[in-house]
Amino acid sequence: MSIKWGLSVLDFQHHAIDERAYHPIGVHRSQYEHLLMMVVQLHDEPYGKTCEACAGRQFASAVKS
Repeated sequence: MSIKWGLSVLDFQHHAIDERAYHPIGVHRSQYEHLLMMVVQLHDEPYGKTCEACAGRQFASAVKS
């Protein structure tokens, strides 16, 4: 899975985004259904505050594998 992190201008938190998942036109959909505008730059690592739900899911999947 190719996870990238995008900063939401609505809550100023980074959300985990699977680049290969289905995304509606014009937005990226995070793993917890948060929507980020498509113009958001995606990064390999979050820098700053992360969405607790997205970070928790990433941690759980890392522990599992």
